Amino acid sequence: MAGKDDRLRKLGSMLSAVDDDALAALASVGLVRRAHKDLDAGEVTGPVEPTDAGVVVGVGERSVTIPWTGPANASCTCSAPGICRHALAAVMHLQRELKTDGKTPTTSAREQILAVTPKQLLKWAKTKAVREAAALLDKDPTVEMAEDDNVVVTFPDAGIQCHYFAGTGLEGMITNASGRHKYKFLVAAIMAFQRRHGAETEVPAASPSPSKPTAISRRQREVIATILPALADALSVGLTHLSGSVRERLDALAVSAQGADLPRLALQLRSLAQETELLLDRNAQADEGRMFSMLSQTWALAEAIAGWEGSVPPEILGQHRTRYDEFDRLELTGIAAWPWQTKSGHEGLTVLAWDERAHRWYTWSDSRPDHVTGGRFAASERYGQPTPWKNGQSPDRLSHSRFELTLGRRSGSGRLSSSGRCRVKLLGDAHPSKVDFGGVMFADWSELARRAAQVFPVGLEVFDALAATVVLKPAAWGRKTYDELSQTFSWTLFDIAGREIDLTLAYDEINSAAIDALQQTNPRWHGIWAVVGTIAFDSNGISVAPRALFGKRAFKGEQVWNVFFEDPSGQLARLAAQFLRPKLKTVMGAPETDEIGDFLRPWSTSVERVIAGMEDELLQLAERGCRRISSDISGRLATCSRTLLDKGLGGLAQASEGLTQYGQKDAGLAPGLVARARFICLVHRQVAARLGLKSMVKIP
Repeated sequence: MAGKDDRLRKLGSMLSAVDDDALAALASVGLVRRAHKDLDAGEVTGPVEPTDAGVVVGVGERSVTIPWTGPANASCTCSAPGICRHALAAVMHLQRELKTDGKTPTTSAREQILAVTPKQLLKWAKTKAVREAAALLDKDPTVEMAEDDNVVVTFPDAGIQCHYFAGTGLEGMITNASGRHKYKFLVAAIMAFQRRHGAETEVPAASPSPSKPTAISRRQREVIATILPALADALSVGLTHLSGSVRERLDALAVSAQGADLPRLALQLRSLAQETELLLDRNAQADEGRMFSMLSQTWALAEAIAGWEGSVPPEILGQHRTRYDEFDRLELTGIAAWPWQTKSGHEGLTVLAWDERAHRWYTWSDSRPDHVTGGRFAASERYGQPTPWKNGQSPDRLSHSRFELTLGRRSGSGRLSSSGRCRVKLLGDAHPSKVDFGGVMFADWSELARRAAQVFPVGLEVFDALAATVVLKPAAWGRKTYDELSQTFSWTLFDIAGREIDLTLAYDEINSAAIDALQQTNPRWHGIWAVVGTIAFDSNGISVAPRALFGKRAFKGEQVWNVFFEDPSGQLARLAAQFLRPKLKTVMGAPETDEIGDFLRPWSTSVERVIAGMEDELLQLAERGCRRISSDISGRLATCSRTLLDKGLGGLAQASEGLTQYGQKDAGLAPGLVARARFICLVHRQVAARLGLKSMVKIP
C-alpha cells in the first residue's frame, strides 16, 4: 500500500503541471471544454482505485485508466478513438483529488532529458522513428522551447507541441502529433532539446555501413530528374538575370534531396541558393564566376549519381549525420581552439586534439544556427564554458592540456561526440615540444607541398580538412603584410632551405581578433617555434590558415597560444610586442579566386590562353543566358576545340566541340553542355594543380 501511495503522490505531482494546453495537445480544445463541463456537472462519480496498471476512475457509466506515467496513454471503456472527453475529465478529477506534498522530483525535466541515451530512444520509439526525427532536424526546422519545472518543445511550422513532465520519463510525454508522426516529433523534441544544450544524440545508420556502397533508389532518381531541369533553367535565364523564384526553387530542391537521402546534393543546392541570394541582393561578396563553378559541380554530381552503374559510394552520396563508434579510452593532447561561421548561418567553436599513439587528429565542435542565437554565438564565452562530457572541462582548458576520454564515441573522420556518457580526466599541461607529431610536422616546405598534393581534391573528391591539418616548424619568420584589395593578412615563413610559405587569414568578424594578435606577435620575445594550421589553396598556390602557435609565454613556460581567443601574455609581452614587432606592410595585390584548382598555370602559354579563353566564353554564356549559342561564340569555341586537340587535351576538345555541334541546334541541350564543359575545365586545372603543387613553394 505504501508503494501505491508513493505512486499516487508522484502522479499527483505530475498532473499538477498538466494544464489545458497540454490536454488540448492530447485531444482538442473543444474536448477540453466539454470535459470541464462534465466535471462541473458531477459526471465523475466513481472512486479512485489504484491498480498495477495505474489509477481507475469512474466517469458516468465509463471506466477510465490513467497510467502511472501520466495521461498520454490513458484508456477508456467508451468506443471513442484516442483520448476522449471521459479521459480528460478523469485527469481533471485527479488533479483535484490527489493532493501533492509540495515536493518536486529530485531531478529536473532538463536533467532528465539530457540524460536520455540513444539506446533508450531506440527502445522506446524504435529505429524508424529515431531516423525520421533525425531527418526532420537535418532540415533545420524552426524549434521553440519553454522551460520551467517541465519542458515544452514546439515545432511552429508543423503546428506540433511536445510536453515533457519531470518524473514521468519518455512514456509520460504528451504531443498533439498523431498517428505515425507521434513518435517522430516526440523523439525530435528530445534531440532538439539536447542539441540546444550542447549534447548530441547519435542516430543509427539509415543505410548499410558507410563503408559500403548503396544502390540508388527510384525516389533518388526522381529527385535528380527535377534537379537537372532547375539548374538548366538557371543557365538558360542567365546568372545575371536570376529572380527570387530561382532561390526558392533551389531551397525546395535541397529539402527534397535531403528527404531522398542525397545529403551531399542537398548541401550543394543550399549553397547555390545562398549564392543566388547574394546576387539578388547585389552583395559585394556576390560572384557570378563562383556561382557558375558551383552550379557546374552540382550538375556533375547529380549526373554522376543518376548514371552510376551499380552501388554509389558513400562519399558521392554524402551522409546526413556523422556516425559514431564507441571507444573505451582515448588519450589526447589539446592543440588548438578556434571559432568559425558557415555561409548557412551556423556559428561554432572547434577544439583540435592529437592522438600520439595513433598519429591522428580529433576534433570536438559546438555550433548553433544564427536564428537560435540571435546572430551571435559568443564563441569567446563558449570558450570558457564546460563541454557536455562528465567532469567536462572548457575548450580553453582542453586545448592547453593532455586529457583522457573514457566511454566516448568517435566518428571515422575524427569527430568526437558530445555524449554525456563520456568522461574526461585531465592529465596535465600540453607540452607540444614533447609530442611526436609524426608525419604532420614539417620543417621542409617541399615535403609540405607533397602533403598538399595528397589532400588536394580533384573532380568530385571532397576536401578533408583534418588530413590537411599540419604543424609547421619554420627556420625563420619573415615579414607580415596586409593586402588592402583582398583584405588578407599574410605572414611569410622560411624553411631550412629558404623556401617560403605564407600564413594567411582573410579579414572578417571571426578572424579579426586573430589578425590583431598575430600582428603584435614577436616570435623572439614570445618564443614562438611552431604553428598549427590547415593547408589552403588560393590564386598564389598553397598557404596555411593558422589555428594556434606554440611558444613560451613570458614567465609561464611552454604553452599553446590560441590566437583567436588570447592576447600575448603579460604586460611586458604587450610592451615588447608594441616596440619590437616588425612593421606591418600594407600592399595592394591582385584579386584572388575562391576556386580550388584555378591557381596553377602548368601548361604552355599558348594552351593556357586557349583554356582561359574557353572559360571566358562559357562564363559569358552562363551570365547572359544560354538558350542558344550564338554563331560568333560557336566559332571561337570551334577554334578552341581544334587547338586543344592538337595539344593532346581530347576531353576538353570534345566538350568544346559538343557545344559547337549541338548548342545552336537544340536549346534544351545547351545548358547541360555549358555546365559539363565548365566542370571539365575545372577538372583539368585540378589535375594539373595536383601534379604541379611541389613546384609552388618559392625559393628566393
